[in-house]
Amino acid sequence: MSYQVEPFLMRTSQSQKLIKVSFFIVCCMLFFSVQLQAQELPPIYNFTPRDYNGESQNWSISQAKGGELFVANNLGLLEFNGAEWKLYPSPNKTITRSVHVIDDAFFQVVPLSVFYHPKTAHEA
Repeated sequence: MSYQVEPFLMRTSQSQKLIKVSFFIVCCMLFFSVQLQAQELPPIYNFTPRDYNGESQNWSISQAKGGELFVANNLGLLEFNGAEWKLYPSPNKTITRSVHVIDDAFFQVVPLSVFYHPKTAHEA
């Protein structure tokens, strides 16, 4: 009789191990799937022309080392410091087509001319 009981006990212990391993694998899969879903995208903000006091056409964008954004807009040069927008009208009311920040200065390109502005000129 003991001969027949031993194989039965061995089978139940093997099935219990299989259940434990399967449970562990399912728990790991659930944990990692929850971790993947918990990752968030960075916030995206849409600004309307009313927000930045410019026109709807933006031509170029450049970022300074300090984090400020400079945008070439139909009305001139826009500067965004993360909290507020400033508009610097272009000379002769021409469209600013391009802007590029290099170190502490930026270049503003309007038709038939290029303007160099030290960054400190606009900080005042």
